[in-house]
Amino acid sequence: MSYRADRLPSLPDRPLPPAPPVKIARAPRPWLTRAAGECAFPVDGEGWTTRACCNPCPGAVYCATHLARMFRPV
Repeated sequence: MSYRADRLPSLPDRPLPPAPPVKIARAPRPWLTRAAGECAFPVDGEGWTTRACCNPCPGAVYCATHLARMFRPV
């Protein structure tokens, strides 16, 4: 199956609300070294060098700031 961009439906242009600024409380660390209850949002790197936000987020995978950036209301 080939990918053809001209066959994709066009999306209506609508302005997105501005994303809240990211507040990083802790220095990012390698993704695999983060502890349970720390934000897993990747902030830089690629593959094994990916670093995660690591802000505290008990009971969630991402901190409140990154949740707001990823899931914007429609």
